[in-house]
Order: sequence, then structure tokens, then C-alpha cells
Amino acid sequence: MMLLLQIGLQFDTPQRTQRLNCYHHDSSIEYNPNLRTFTLHLVSQNNTNCQNVFPPGLSLNLTLASVAVNVITVLIDKYYYENTTTIEITIPASITDAMLTSFTDEHFAIVHLFSYSDIAPIELLIFDEQKTDLNNCFSALSLDVTNTDITFSATPTKICRMQMISCALKPTSCISKVVLNVDVQQFTLDLTIFLLGYQAGAITQTITDATKAQLIRQLSFVSADLTLYSTQGTLNINWFYHISTVNIGSLVGLFTYTTVTTSNSTIHIQFDYDPVQLAVLKSQLTTYTTIIYRIAIDLTGTTDYVFQQSMAGPFNSLIRDIEINCNFGVNHEIEKCFNFYNGDKKGVYNFQLLFYNKDQFLSVQLTQATYVDSCWTQMSIEKLTGKLCANLMINNKCDATYAGSESLQYITDTQSLTLTQDATITGKTIQRCFDCSNSADCNTILNGVDGLYVYQIAGSDFKYNIQTHKVVQALYKDTTITPVVIGMACVVFSIAITIFEMAKTQANIKKLKMKKHR
Repeated sequence: MMLLLQIGLQFDTPQRTQRLNCYHHDSSIEYNPNLRTFTLHLVSQNNTNCQNVFPPGLSLNLTLASVAVNVITVLIDKYYYENTTTIEITIPASITDAMLTSFTDEHFAIVHLFSYSDIAPIELLIFDEQKTDLNNCFSALSLDVTNTDITFSATPTKICRMQMISCALKPTSCISKVVLNVDVQQFTLDLTIFLLGYQAGAITQTITDATKAQLIRQLSFVSADLTLYSTQGTLNINWFYHISTVNIGSLVGLFTYTTVTTSNSTIHIQFDYDPVQLAVLKSQLTTYTTIIYRIAIDLTGTTDYVFQQSMAGPFNSLIRDIEINCNFGVNHEIEKCFNFYNGDKKGVYNFQLLFYNKDQFLSVQLTQATYVDSCWTQMSIEKLTGKLCANLMINNKCDATYAGSESLQYITDTQSLTLTQDATITGKTIQRCFDCSNSADCNTILNGVDGLYVYQIAGSDFKYNIQTHKVVQALYKDTTITPVVIGMACVVFSIAITIFEMAKTQANIKKLKMKKHR
């Protein structure tokens, strides 16, 4: 039987010139039963008689001795004798797997490369069947967890197609069980649906279990993997696949940004909301009593950290910053806080809002946070006449000069104001000031109640910030300085008079003593 995918030989073509010994006898052919491909591995003889002869586009005939469909003809493009070492041939759908079962018994095959005027025969004496690597059966794995359901999805690569078969159909190479592991929870997937989905190119299975789903949604970090229990020949082998994408049903885009910084022995979490998504969240909140603000930190190669604050309802959307002060708490919490504060900060940061009705979990909102480094360990705000200054204590980690935009953000329960200006600073800078003479916002901050202050310098490839509540001085107007100066002068003058009178008294006492002795 002969199958022609492209018209190969024509009766009216001229006699072709044979190009012999173009390729070595070490050239081989490999059959992949999962991908249904033949791959030719060509070992060139570097024969000058074969160079610059064939065009980039030519035809190829593959002839197998014992396979039921023994000739396959295809067109090849981008062929170059000097550097083409592999040619992949897709087996047409009309050739069934059953027709190819005798491939491993082949002893001889021949390939003809031919153009309009030339033909090159290649004898193949080496035959391989590609063994399946079950480590690469999927190109994507994901998990979606809602309040009631856990949905598993997978995109197969199809390179394990011949192994993704029920043991009832093929006992020597099959899958007997599929288990989904989510943290400490285990779920056995429907084997028939899983295997049919693999063959079809997409797998989706949903497990309804509200109790387990809500336990998973409260975790700081969710780890998940898939286990395939397989039989390969006489061996029972388990294959493990990490599920890197886990979604827990949060509102997408609720948080516009979330940052973590450290200063003044405090961990600061600052965030903001998208107003549209915030309105959606508020509409979803019904009966709840407690909100937990949690930052979970998975540091590379070290201990994980979880810090949180609990607040009674109602939910206050004006709260845009959370502070964890390492100086407060029980001993082990203080130690843990300072271990993070003084240690390496490289890792993954998850920020969560968890809503509870007493002890009953209701919902969670999750986003990834970004740690923002700082050139300073402490900051205080100084309110002077007509200007607002940030006093900085350096940490000697920043030695460069930084040119960019600097800002001072002022946050209270009722408002948020930001002052900005262009600046060039160094890691040794200890004070930055903002002129209030032509800025209504600056004067509002200068005369306002104390709040959270965030100083930041940012450029195209850097961003450093630091936060504080500390205000060290409050002198607003020149008229307030004059009485203070006069008062201080009076105090100094009074002290001087007192000292003079005391000295005079001591002198008189001394004279009286001398007269008495005489």
C-alpha cells in the first residue's frame, strides 16, 4: 500500500542525478508513538558532491520494510545540506497506531530526498522508539478554590498519550489512580474523566466540598500537587506534578498596590483600593464581626513569617496602612518580628483581608505585596516655619547618588495628601524639606493632626521609602518664635543675676569670718 501526501515522482520528469554517500550509515530514524512522528537524525558525510545541489524546498520519501503503510511522501522546507541534522515527519491520521505496531521489528528503511533534477538515497539501519518522559505530560496545571468548590484544570502536552490509558485496556502501561493534594487535603479525581480529558487535550474536574474549600482559602500560602499512580511494565511508579497556579476566588484588581517596608522597629504594610472593585467588595459583605489584616512572608531558603492584626467590624475602607511594631507582644512574637526586621527580605509576600462572623470564616481577599527597601532605618517629621522636613537616619546600605522624584505622603483616617518634587540625594542624606510657601497641601499637613508620613525617592530603576508617625517639633509661625526667644533671654538674665548675687553673698560671708578671727 502506498500513501502520497504530495505528488512526488512525475512520469514526465527528466532523469534525476543520483547523489550518493551524502549521509553516513549512522543516520537513524526515531518513532514517537505519543506524538505520532518519525524523526530522522542525519549524520552528514560532508560530501562536496551533495553541497549546493538541493533547493531549500524538496520532497522526501520514507519507505519502511514491514509497516503496513510502507511509503510516506512529504514536502520539506528550509532544507540545507550543510546544517540540516533532523527532519520531523508527522504521521497522517489515516495511518492508525495498529499499523505502526510492527515498527520495532524493522530492520531496514530508506529515505529519498529529491528535487526536480537530483535525488539522494539514505539507508537507515538504526531504529529507535522514543520512550515517554512522564515528567512532562502537562504544559499547564491550575487550581481554582471558591467557598464551596475546588476546580482542577490541566493542559496536556500529549507526549504521554500512550501511557494515559486505563489499566483495564492496557495493564502493562497505564494509570490506576489520580490524586489531587492541596496542603493537607486529598481528593481522588475521577479516573475516566481524567484520561478522556487527556486524550481530548483539556482536563477539568470540580470537587464540591465547602468545609475543605474554606479551610484552604484561609491558608497564608496554598501548596498543591498532582500524583499519578502508574504501572510501567512490572513496576509501579508514582509521578508528581507541582501546581504552580492556585486562585482562591479573590476580586481581581481590588488592590491597586501593596507594599511592605521596615523602619523604626516596625513592619509597615501600605495599600490602596480600586474604587470600582471596592464598591463590589462592600456589596458582598453582609454579616461579619471581625476583619483580619495579614501579611504572610515566604523568604527564600529561610523561615516563613506571618504577622496580622485583628479589627472589629464594620470594615473601614479608609484604613490604608497596617503597622506591626516589633517592640510589642509576647517574647516569641517580638523575637520573630525582629528576626524578620533584621534579616534578608528576598521572598514572596502575600497580603490578605479575611472576614469572619465570630468563628465562622466568610471570605478572603488576597494580593501579592512588594517589599520596598530603604536607605534609612528611622525617620521623624519636623514642622518648621513655612516648611516640612523629613529627618533621616542612614543605614549605610546606599552609597550611590539618586536622581528622581521624591514625595512625602500624609495619611490620616479622613484624608491622604502627597507632596512631590524633583530631587537628587545620596545614601548619606539626613534631611529633606518641602517648601510650604506656595502649597496649600503642604500647609494643610503643617497645621493638621498627626498621621502617617511616608517619604519616598523613586527613579526609573530604583525606589526607596520609609514611614513614621513621629513628629519632633511644631513651630509654625515667626510670631510664635519671638515670645519664646524673649522668654528664654529673660530666663538667662535671671539666672545670671542669681549667680551674681550668690557670689556676692559668698564674698560677704568670707569677710565676716575673717573679721571674727581677728
